[in-house]
Amino acid sequence: MNKKNLLLLISCILSGWISISAQSITVDYAAQHQTITMIGADMERSASFLQSAANPQEIANWCYQDIENMVCRVSYDKKQELIEGTTNFAFYDNAIASMKMVKIANPDVKFWATMKSDYNGYNGQNNLPDWICDYKPTTRFDTDKYGVFLADYLELMHDNGVTISYISVSKEWSVITVDRAHQIIQKVNSECSSRGVPQPMYASPASWAVSQGVSYVESVGSKSGYADMYTAFSSHNLNKQSHLWDEFVDACTIVGKPAYCDESGNAGGGRTNGEEPETIGTILGVYSEKATMYAAGLQGELIFEVWSRGVSSETRNIYFTSGTEGKRMRSYYVMKNFANHIYQRKYLSSSTTSISDVETMAFGNDNEIALWVINSSTSDYAGLDLNINNASVNGKVYQYAWDIDTKIYGEASILTPDIFKNYSCDIKAQSINLFVIQLTEPTTLDEISADTDNLDFGTVNIGGSEPTSKTLYVTVDEPSTDVSLAISGFSANQFSINGNTSYSSESATYAIPVEVIFTPNSDGEYSANLTITSGSKSKTIALSGEGYESEIVDIPFSDYFSTLVPGSTLTTSDINSFSDYKGWQVHNGLSSGATRMNVTTVVGDDDIGYFLTPEINFDGPFELSFYARMKLNNVSTTLTQNENNQFRNFYAVIGNDTIYDHHKNGSTLFQNYNKWKCRYSYEGKARIKFFAITQEAGDWIGKTDGLTFGANNESVSVLETSSPTVNMAFGESIDLGEVTKGSTGSSSFNLKGWNLSSGLTFTQSSSNKATISSLSYSPDFFNEINETISVSIDASELELGTYAEKVFLNSSNSEIKQRTIWLNYEVTSATSIKQIEYKHNVYVQFNHVIVDAAYITDVEVFSIGGQKIKDAKHIDHASFNLNNGIYLIKVDHEVHKIVVSN
Repeated sequence: MNKKNLLLLISCILSGWISISAQSITVDYAAQHQTITMIGADMERSASFLQSAANPQEIANWCYQDIENMVCRVSYDKKQELIEGTTNFAFYDNAIASMKMVKIANPDVKFWATMKSDYNGYNGQNNLPDWICDYKPTTRFDTDKYGVFLADYLELMHDNGVTISYISVSKEWSVITVDRAHQIIQKVNSECSSRGVPQPMYASPASWAVSQGVSYVESVGSKSGYADMYTAFSSHNLNKQSHLWDEFVDACTIVGKPAYCDESGNAGGGRTNGEEPETIGTILGVYSEKATMYAAGLQGELIFEVWSRGVSSETRNIYFTSGTEGKRMRSYYVMKNFANHIYQRKYLSSSTTSISDVETMAFGNDNEIALWVINSSTSDYAGLDLNINNASVNGKVYQYAWDIDTKIYGEASILTPDIFKNYSCDIKAQSINLFVIQLTEPTTLDEISADTDNLDFGTVNIGGSEPTSKTLYVTVDEPSTDVSLAISGFSANQFSINGNTSYSSESATYAIPVEVIFTPNSDGEYSANLTITSGSKSKTIALSGEGYESEIVDIPFSDYFSTLVPGSTLTTSDINSFSDYKGWQVHNGLSSGATRMNVTTVVGDDDIGYFLTPEINFDGPFELSFYARMKLNNVSTTLTQNENNQFRNFYAVIGNDTIYDHHKNGSTLFQNYNKWKCRYSYEGKARIKFFAITQEAGDWIGKTDGLTFGANNESVSVLETSSPTVNMAFGESIDLGEVTKGSTGSSSFNLKGWNLSSGLTFTQSSSNKATISSLSYSPDFFNEINETISVSIDASELELGTYAEKVFLNSSNSEIKQRTIWLNYEVTSATSIKQIEYKHNVYVQFNHVIVDAAYITDVEVFSIGGQKIKDAKHIDHASFNLNNGIYLIKVDHEVHKIVVSN
C-alpha cells in the first residue's frame, strides 16, 4: 500500500466510515450522571480501639487528612443508659477521644451516628435498653423515651465539640418501623430545639440488605410528609443483592433524596493476622461491587472499618494490635486513591470492548477524569486502546496499578500518546488500575508532600542489636526532574537513608517509601534534616532522637547517695548521664540548675515527673529519708502555695509497691522543706522512683510545680532502721498461686514486722473467697512479728480465670499507716497442665487507661488508697479518662497498678 492510500485508510477510520473491532476501554466525558456528594469511612466498632494504637493521631491523619474522607461513621450504644435514669456517658470517653483526633485531621469532617446493632446481629439480643422497648416479640416501644435517649447522645457529643451531623435512628433492625422512626425523629427534633443542640440530618434505614432498604423507602414515600424528615436514605449490601441497587436508587429518586451505601467493603483482606493476603481477589471483588453501585446511581458511600478494632486475626486497611503502631496495607493505598478521586465528581459512562471479566467505573470534574479498571480474569491484556471520548487531554495520563506482585502502594507510569494523540495501555491479570487523565494543564509542578513533617525516633539504646528505623511516604506532583533525598545538619552522621537517594521523575509520581535509620553512637540528643528536592522546589523533614547507654550502677545498701552533693549544679542531662552520676535519671526536669540541690522534677499543668535512683542492693528493713518540698511556683505566699493540694502529690515507689504517699503521710505541707521518711522491707536489687504528680485545677492552672530535693546539706539516703517497720507497702500485691475449680485450696504469705510496740490486724470482706484464717498478730519478746499467714481459697463456685481480692493491714502504732493488700490467685481446670492463658491487657495511652479484657467482665478503678473512682460493667474493652496519678485497675479479679502521665 502506497503512502497516499495509507493516509486515505487512516482518514476513513478516523471519520468513522470504516470500523475496526479491537480490544479497548472507553470513557465518555459527555455522558455525565449523578454527582458523588459523600465519601467517608467508618469507626463504629473501632473508635475506642484507636486509642490502643501507639500512633492514634497518625492513623487518624492517614484516614482523614491524607484522604478526602468528609464523613466519619460512629455509633451510639445502649450501654449509654442500661438502667433508666442511670447514665454511663463515660462509656463514650474513648470514642470521643478518637472523634477529636479525626477532627484534628480534618476540621470539616461530619460525623454520622448509627445504632450499635451487634447485640441482635450476633447474639439475638435487644439492641436498645429494655426500658425503651422489649424484644422477641416487641410488644412495647416507647418512641419518646428513645427520642430522649438519642437527644442525650447528641447533646453529649455537641458539648464535647464533636457534633453529630447525620444520624440513623436504626441500623440493621426492622423493629424500628417507618412509623416508629417518624415519631422518634419528631421527638429528637423537639428535644434538640429545647436544649439548643443542632438538629441532625436523618439518613435511614441503614438496612442490612438492599431489599430492606427498598421496602423502607417505598413505605416512606407512601406516607404524606414522611420523606420531608429525611436528608438521604442508605443501606448496606451484606446479603449480596447488588442487582437491587437500581431499585433502591429509583425509590430514593421518587422521593427526591440521594441514595448512599453506609457500609461498603474495605477490601482489608480478612483474617490474615495483619499479613497481606496471598491474592488480590478481595480488592478486586470489593471494587467490582463499587462499580455496580455507582452504575446504579448511588451518590456516595462510607467505607467499613478502615482500621483494626481489636481482633488480632482481622486485617483491615490499617492494622495494629494493642500498643503497636498501625501499618498501612495494600488495601489502604487503593482506598486512598479511590476516595481522593471521587468526591464532588460526576459519575461518567465507561465500557470495554472484546474483553471478558473486566469492569470499569469513572468519575470526572472540570480538571480530570479518574478511570478505574478492574481485571478479575487470569488474562493479561496488552496494547488496549484507551478511548477518551468528548474530552481533550491537555496534561498527562497516569496509570497506577496494583497486583499481587507490585509494591503495596502501587506502581506508577505515564502513558505516552501516539502521533494521533491516541493512548494505549496494558492491564495485567488479577489487577486493579487507576488512570488519572488530566484535562487541563496541572498547576502543581514539583509539588512535594509527605505523610509527616518530622520523624522522632525517641530514646534509642546505643549499640542495640537492631537498628531503629522509621518510614515515611513522599509524593511529588508533576516532577520536572529526578527527585533527590539528602540528610544534612550537625548530627547528620547519626541518621541514614536505607535505599535509594534518587528517583526518576516517572517513579516519583506516587508514594516513595523513605526508610530512615537512627544509629546514635553516644549519649545525647540528636537532630538533622531530610531534604527532598524536585526541580526548583524542596521539602524538609525534621529528624530527631536521643541516644543512651543502658548502664546500671549498684549502690550499696545503707549508703548515702554522696554523688548528689547539696548545693551543686546538676542539669537534666547531667542527671541522666549514667557514667558521671551513678545511674540517676530525671524525667521532666529543669534544663538548668535549681536553687539548692539543683535536682528538681518540674511538672506543668496536669503532668507528671519522676526522679529515679540507681539500682540499690536491699537487705531487709530500711528507712528512706529525703529532704524535699513540692513547691508551687509563680505565686508569692505560703498560703497560696499550699492551696489545691488535693490536686498534687508525690510518692516513692519500688517496683509496683508505693512505699511513700505524701497525702497519707499526714502532712498537707507542700511549700516547706522538710525531711520526709518512710520505712519498708525489701530484699534484692531495685530502684526507687520519686513521682511528682499534678492535675489542672482551680487557681493552680497555668502554674509550674516540682519536687525539689536537698537544702540544709541533706542528701537522699537509704539506711537500716530501728523504727517500726513492716514488709507491706501501701499497696502490696501477693501471688497465692493456683487452685482447682470446684475445690478449696490453701496458700500462705509471710508477714514481718520490726520494732513494733503493738500488734497488726487484718480486716477482710465477708464476700472474699480468699480468707485469712487468723486476723490478729502480736509482736514477740524482741518486738518483732514473723508469721506465715494461712489463706484458704474457696473455688467451689468460681469460674476459670485470675482473681484478686482486697484485705487491709492495720496497726495501732501511729507510724504504720493502713496498708492495702491484694491477694491474687488463679482458678484452673483439674486437667490443666499449664496456667490458664487469660490475659487482661491494661495500659496507658495519653491520659486514658485502656482495658482490653480477655472476656466480658467488670472493671473498677481505685485510687492508690483504695477508693473506687470509676467502673464499667460487662465489657471486654473500656477506656477511662483519668487525671495524672497512680491508680489500681481491677479487671474481673486481677489488679494492675498504673501510672497516668500526660
